[in-house]
Amino acid sequence: MKVKPSITLPNTKSQQQKMQIAFIYKAIKLVEVSAHTSPEVLDNSKGTIN
Repeated sequence: MKVKPSITLPNTKSQQQKMQIAFIYKAIKLVEVSAHTSPEVLDNSKGTIN
């Protein structure tokens, strides 16, 4: 009886961790995309300003 709760709690925790990891992964991907695009945008804006 005591084993089942200890098994279910890590399962719910792992699901939450998977959700958090997926969310963080998406956020990192967005940051990487913005990091890749922003220098190009800055270069383009500098080129047009100059």
